[in-house]
Amino acid sequence: MPEEKQPTKQFEDFLQARLKEFQAASEAESASRTKCLDDLRFSTGDQWDANIRSRRERKNKPCLTMDQLQQSVRIVCNEYRQQRPALEVNPVGDEADVETAEILQGLVRHIEVNSDAEIAYDGAHESVVRIGFGSWRLLSDYADDETDEQEIFVEPIRDHFSVYWQAGASQQKAKHCFVVSDVPKETYSEDFSESELSLANFTGVGNVPPEWMSKDTVRVAEYFQVTEEKVEGKKRPVKKVKWWKFNAIEILEGPTDLPGTSIPVFTAYGDDIDVDGQRYLAGLIRNGKDAQRFKNFMVSKAAETVALAPQAPWLVAEGQTIMENDWANANTGDIEVLYYRQTDVGGKPAPVPQRQTVEPPIQAIQQLVQQAGLDLKSALGIYDPSLGQRKGDESGKAIERLQTQGAVSTFNYSDNVARTMRRFGRVLLQWIRDKYDVPRVRRIIKPDGSVSQVVTHNGAEQKAAAEKLLTEKIKKIYDIGVGRYDVTVAVGPSYQTKRQEAAATQLDLMKTLPPPMAANIADITVGNMDIPQSKDIAERLKRMIDPKIIGGDDGDPEVQMQQMQATMQELSKQHELLTKALTEAQKVIETKQIEQQGKVQITQLQEQTKQSVVRMQEATKLAVAQLNASKDLNQSFAENEIKTYQLLHGDAHEAEMQANQQQHEKEQAAQQQAAAAQGQQADQQHEAEMATANQGAE
Repeated sequence: MPEEKQPTKQFEDFLQARLKEFQAASEAESASRTKCLDDLRFSTGDQWDANIRSRRERKNKPCLTMDQLQQSVRIVCNEYRQQRPALEVNPVGDEADVETAEILQGLVRHIEVNSDAEIAYDGAHESVVRIGFGSWRLLSDYADDETDEQEIFVEPIRDHFSVYWQAGASQQKAKHCFVVSDVPKETYSEDFSESELSLANFTGVGNVPPEWMSKDTVRVAEYFQVTEEKVEGKKRPVKKVKWWKFNAIEILEGPTDLPGTSIPVFTAYGDDIDVDGQRYLAGLIRNGKDAQRFKNFMVSKAAETVALAPQAPWLVAEGQTIMENDWANANTGDIEVLYYRQTDVGGKPAPVPQRQTVEPPIQAIQQLVQQAGLDLKSALGIYDPSLGQRKGDESGKAIERLQTQGAVSTFNYSDNVARTMRRFGRVLLQWIRDKYDVPRVRRIIKPDGSVSQVVTHNGAEQKAAAEKLLTEKIKKIYDIGVGRYDVTVAVGPSYQTKRQEAAATQLDLMKTLPPPMAANIADITVGNMDIPQSKDIAERLKRMIDPKIIGGDDGDPEVQMQQMQATMQELSKQHELLTKALTEAQKVIETKQIEQQGKVQITQLQEQTKQSVVRMQEATKLAVAQLNASKDLNQSFAENEIKTYQLLHGDAHEAEMQANQQQHEKEQAAQQQAAAAQGQQADQQHEAEMATANQGAE
């Protein structure tokens, strides 16, 4: 990108053309800018005409300012802050997909967070409300002193009068734009030490236009220009954006090629109407100025009337006063004694001087003050409910509807900013593709504010290099150079507000659900609560839920850990049941109840126990293998748990098997003894029967 300063003479034609373009843009907007500047001053409290203030102050009359506009501006601006527009990236075509769109949207949030972009958005919106227009811009710069890679930044424009668009053209079709700044001469010399103005000590530089150099400042302009160039293989010319920085006599920087096809300056408007060939720009303040002036005047008049009410004028005969100065200051000073003659100028007797008592029209003035307040509310479209006031007889629903009506009356300002943000989002996507043009691990910010990292690259030729950046935690790459994406703007409550509302709704829902079903969403509900350690509590509740209900990525080590823990818990429960059944069977055998059925049950339970042990060993081996593959932070903990479980389970199993074997041997010995005894008894009985038979035969 060529940025070297060229000789002034070579660019004389360029500078002259730019100065003419600036003059045309300035003259085209001069009338509307003058009114907008007066609106800005008025909105900050400068609400009295200079001539009227001067006359009143000479007569020691008050010039009170009871400003109601500032409060109205804050209401409109704070409503916008509660429901800021948010950019949403959507796939359009050419191999675009939803997942990559989410990554691009995460990059947009990263840029906004990194830039404190809400300062730029809020500043532009407030300027729209006050004067009728407000601007912000895009630029790129190095993220820090340790890297050569540039980041994209959203930068506010504090002086919204410094932006000049091409005369008679909309932003979408404008071919050029100026952003000017009046730099103090000392600062100019430091920033542009090689400039001709600096070297010449701001003298002897020819015929410089007076608006470009004053006694204390030097005007520096940034110039954006959209050009069209024919490219082989394209049916229509390709738009390119160039940038310069110059003063009235020389180019200080540029030309530089900028990303995208549109000027990276964004101006939102309030009321923007063409009236008889003249542009009418206005914000909320314009229509309320007369009502506010009337209120200020009537409040000042009321104060003046009340202050002078007890000091009505004196009625005296000509020649009757002594010490004229005391009488002249009787209504304004602290004079305690007034002297007078008892005769007039002709020497005839005169009555005692008396005050001319007049009843001041306080009630009428008060009614006019109230009427001025009503006129002001009507002009702004913001009534008592929006100002936090109520009569006392309205229901909550009625107040809410009145507040909604007030918000609707000023919704055009936030909606116009949202429209400008849509164009901003499209240009920002072009900048992302241009500036993020190499494989790199990038931060992605999700809607809830959580952060993850992904690898992005721009084009298929960078895929191999991008794959080398993958790690155990970062397992996916995204090609942001493929596909067409568009931007929409969503307007609504912030994610924080939505989260709080969701927690309240979920708590109500859990009350209506059966306990098992309510337990399945308990982790989500607690995670949305604004309480200390809510995430830790939610994580523990989540571990108690069946992984099949939770779902998720089977390759995620955290999911694998949860599945393994759930399997171990299930097998542990099965083992407890089998052990309990085996103990009961042993008790049955010990009491010699249904010996044969007990043997069968023991055999079945032993077989089931062996199968349970086999399944437990297989699950343990699988869990160990998964944890070794994932190398998650929970690996050592899981391995210790598994080893402990294996030791405890092995000891318990051996003890149970030994007890079973001993019991079985006892039972066999008892059975053998019983059989021998029965056999011996049978032999004895047989011998006795044979002896009896022999005796009978004899």
